[in-house]
Amino acid sequence: MIDADPYAARRYKVLKLEMHLHTRHSDGQHSVTEMLGARRTAGYDAVAVTDHNTQSGLDEAVEAAARLGLILLPGVEVTTFFGHAVVLGVTRVPEWRDIESRGMDALVEAVHSDGGLLSVAHPTALGSPVCSGCTWDWNVNPTAIDLWEIFSAPRPHTGAPLALPCVAAVGGCEPPRGC
Repeated sequence: MIDADPYAARRYKVLKLEMHLHTRHSDGQHSVTEMLGARRTAGYDAVAVTDHNTQSGLDEAVEAAARLGLILLPGVEVTTFFGHAVVLGVTRVPEWRDIESRGMDALVEAVHSDGGLLSVAHPTALGSPVCSGCTWDWNVNPTAIDLWEIFSAPRPHTGAPLALPCVAAVGGCEPPRGC
């Protein structure tokens, strides 16, 4: 017989998680407290506040999450001209200002050494001039990436096929533009 809840036997709990939120600390329209309150009202169990290149709202997020009974996953969205990466599970902003010279693999390595996860944000979003750096153009080892975002409000990424960037070990494909 198929178990209706395969997670229960292992004592896992399924959580509804919002892992890419922006507040007034970057380009969002609401305060951290307002944003977390709206997520609690929408039935979320866990949230990650991932403002662009800052964790200036983290203290407020910790306080609001505790008050609202939400699990908080600290995060940040590292924003570059060649793509954005949501970094989860870290309490400091990874160095991003020299990423063009170091490369995305170096950022991934730094995030992993800090115990964090790296997710490619909106990989098929329109780039310049609609949104500078919003599309993913980094040449990166795809096996190093922990998560790939496939949905971002207001709609899923359906405008272009999602193709993983190639590395030397992966034959038969072209590197992404800008490499």
